[in-house]
Amino acid sequence: MAEAFFDLANYDQAGDWLQKAAALPDIPTWELETTARQLASLARIQLQDDLPKAGSGAWDALEKF
Repeated sequence: MAEAFFDLANYDQAGDWLQKAAALPDIPTWELETTARQLASLARIQLQDDLPKAGSGAWDALEKF
């Protein structure tokens, strides 16, 4: 769900879902890191190869995670 909202640039809802995912018990660290990397890559595509910046919707959603 978080990735779908992130893809639609609905970063508030993406961040809410990422927060829920981060709170799940027994999730291996590598899975969390992989998800964060995938979303950061998606943000770069959306921002036309620029890195997400602090204060942007994409960055705020990733920080929740």
